[in-house]
Amino acid sequence: MAAPKSMTVREIGEISRELQTWIGAQFQEVVIDGIKGEDPRSIRLGFFWTGGIRWIVLDYRVQAPLLILFDGQDGVPMTPPKTAGKIRRPIELFLRSKHIGRRLREVRVRTEDRRALDLIFDPNVDGTEVSLELKVYPHGRNVRAVSGAQAVTEFKPMQISVAPTRSKSFDELEQRSRTNAEIAHEWLEFVKPGFGQARSMTKVTDQVAPKSSQKSPFEKKLEKTRQALAKVSAEITAKESSPARTIGEWLKENQTLDVPREWPAAWSETIDARKSLAANIEKQFNTAKSQSRKLEGTKARARELEKEIAVLEKKIQRGETRDESREHAPKDLLVQADARGRKFQLSEDLIVYLGKNAAENLAILRKAQPFDYWLHLRDRPGAHAILRRARGRNITDAEFTKAGIYVAEQTMKRRAIEMRGEAFDLLIVECRFVRPIKGDKLGRVNYTHDRVLRISL
Repeated sequence: MAAPKSMTVREIGEISRELQTWIGAQFQEVVIDGIKGEDPRSIRLGFFWTGGIRWIVLDYRVQAPLLILFDGQDGVPMTPPKTAGKIRRPIELFLRSKHIGRRLREVRVRTEDRRALDLIFDPNVDGTEVSLELKVYPHGRNVRAVSGAQAVTEFKPMQISVAPTRSKSFDELEQRSRTNAEIAHEWLEFVKPGFGQARSMTKVTDQVAPKSSQKSPFEKKLEKTRQALAKVSAEITAKESSPARTIGEWLKENQTLDVPREWPAAWSETIDARKSLAANIEKQFNTAKSQSRKLEGTKARARELEKEIAVLEKKIQRGETRDESREHAPKDLLVQADARGRKFQLSEDLIVYLGKNAAENLAILRKAQPFDYWLHLRDRPGAHAILRRARGRNITDAEFTKAGIYVAEQTMKRRAIEMRGEAFDLLIVECRFVRPIKGDKLGRVNYTHDRVLRISL
């Protein structure tokens, strides 16, 4: 397929109006698409908003740079496809340091030629501007990131003169401007032929899009998985941007609770004036350690979701419509037991369930399948868990260990940080060999045919 044509001023204006609806979205991710040793092909900017992460893609092809919104509207997918690979560039590092985690506050179009967009974010603590300039000039595309007095550009800045008076043919071309969906469709077909048809993308018509009930099981599952990934990504950003360690270091260095007035209110609120300086320092560093530990687990969960999304996209691309694993998958234990407990997705087909209290644990145990596993730390009061599996599914020691660590963390709660490195015995019993003790304290059980696995936090 031929390369898409350059964007017209009117099309850029339409994109800017669409971006107005993104105001308030949090800047979540930046990816530079390309191959090491070559010029980058595009920059992808992810914004967390209702329903998941939406993306802005600025294609860097010199002759006809394109600005495309991947927002899940009018048949456009929520996530752009990978076209080459990920490479590191100075502007990516600058954006991650200065822009990630900020909310979009304003979208402005350059008035002189209307071929550049300014994305304005939450300002710095000192009130200086944080912005991102997207230039969509043929033969002069560029991205410029600004934070206060600092600025970084993707390419060497070029002097762009204002376009001369346009000819009649160009005016006529602008009257037939494309929608974002049409531009996205052309771009997808150019960078990955067949991708558009595989996603059932069509040019916008007067027909009403099919209802979600007509989606295949894989498409529905993909939509939910993307939403889950968006939430996990937001958690990662929040944990990575936590100021706890910075505050702790400042208190330790300055030896006072009189923090600077220019600090954000959220930082100052973490200081408890009723407690001693030492207690506040300890609190900040404990919070930082806890978030660091949880961050690794959250990132691992994000990687699992990304793998699951890749598998689902391949199934959709192959035209598969029947999800046999879903048809035979066991029902959610919390729903069956009418419990409000917690669950941990160990893998695509393994889930660990815990009740909020002894009554819920008993209800979950009674609804478990005979071949599910009951997990508990030996000789320690605390959480009982059910590891749900499909009949005949063999579980490795590594999977049992991962489930056991989760049970231990839920049992120890905040003390889990202090007990890191300590070893525990994990009881593993098939549910058919676990029986509640009648007349005894709620939650007490008898069990046989147990196996013990040594684990450590």
